[in-house]
Amino acid sequence: MTENGVYPVFIRPTTEDEGDGYLATVPVLPGCMSDGETPQEAAKNVQDAIASWVEAAKGLDHRVPAPNSATGQWRQRVLRTVHLALKQIARSEGVSLNALVSSILSKSVGRHEAS
Repeated sequence: MTENGVYPVFIRPTTEDEGDGYLATVPVLPGCMSDGETPQEAAKNVQDAIASWVEAAKGLDHRVPAPNSATGQWRQRVLRTVHLALKQIARSEGVSLNALVSSILSKSVGRHEAS
């Protein structure tokens, strides 16, 4: 969260050419991105990038898109077998279930935007 509100952030694993880790981008702020070794680190680092982007845009008298009022949260019920399978994958990857599902969703959105 920035002092200006919440901007949607997409996090995806980086490709081999990009290096190891995760890339966080902010689609409504062109060129605003950051990375990290974990999805959580990328999400934390991109908050500084958002603040810098907004500050630079204001300094250049450019329009700053309004932040989204969405919280980035929802509750989703899934089959117990799906939940168990996701928990097992998250455990084997050494990440939280939330981070795993966020990564899966981000990959899917990225593929959709690329097509």
